[in-house]
Amino acid sequence: MKELKLVVPKHVEMPYTIGGTAFCWVSPMQKDRSVVQLSKFTGCKDYLHDAIHNHHCGGSSKVSNHNHCYNPGIKPVMDFRRLRLLMCISEKTSSQEQVWSGKRALNLLETKLGWKPTTIRTIKHPIEKQCYMLIGPSQWMRASFFLSVLTLVMRSCSYNPAFEADTWEEVEKTFAGWVAKNGRDANILNTTYKKMYPVLSLRNKLLKNISKKELWPPDIGFGFHNPGGFQSLCRAGSYSSKINDAFNRLSADYKI
Repeated sequence: MKELKLVVPKHVEMPYTIGGTAFCWVSPMQKDRSVVQLSKFTGCKDYLHDAIHNHHCGGSSKVSNHNHCYNPGIKPVMDFRRLRLLMCISEKTSSQEQVWSGKRALNLLETKLGWKPTTIRTIKHPIEKQCYMLIGPSQWMRASFFLSVLTLVMRSCSYNPAFEADTWEEVEKTFAGWVAKNGRDANILNTTYKKMYPVLSLRNKLLKNISKKELWPPDIGFGFHNPGGFQSLCRAGSYSSKINDAFNRLSADYKI
């Protein structure tokens, strides 16, 4: 496979490595076969969905723009037809084998949902020594809660022992083991891993009658940052009372 050239613009440059697992947005392939880093790397999923918020708000979002630095006024911009992320890891904490375990786990979840599986490839980065490009189905981009599932799966797998699994149910058992041993991200997985498939499979019911403006409210401030994640949704503590009510109804009706 021919190597892609990665372009890192000045406004998202970082002079040092993150030192752990982190993500940032990346563009589709350009005419010169390059891809462009669109935001700064972050180990926190909140800044990733904040960047989407800024996109949907035409650059006028009030949520952490100075941290993720994604600006929809600077071309190229996000591609909502696919999920496109860069993921970096630190050699001190993670390995490619762990990343591939995460990709396998993610693909098992996507297959169970009937989604097209996410692909991954290595890519050279001027600062990060181990960098990968993930291209996944557009369903992940529909709501901040869904994106949070993807980053949690990939991040937790990058920090915990590599493993093999043939079904999503086996992945869930692995997550349960990490929770029992208080592994990395155990506090988040504890309240979320059993709900990942049920919630995603019922996503259309969850978001029925929820408008794009309600998913990405333009007037919201920092109250979107943390409550936009999957754990907050699982606690019915998201930024939206309407979404929380819908989640509670689904939980009762489908025993989530």
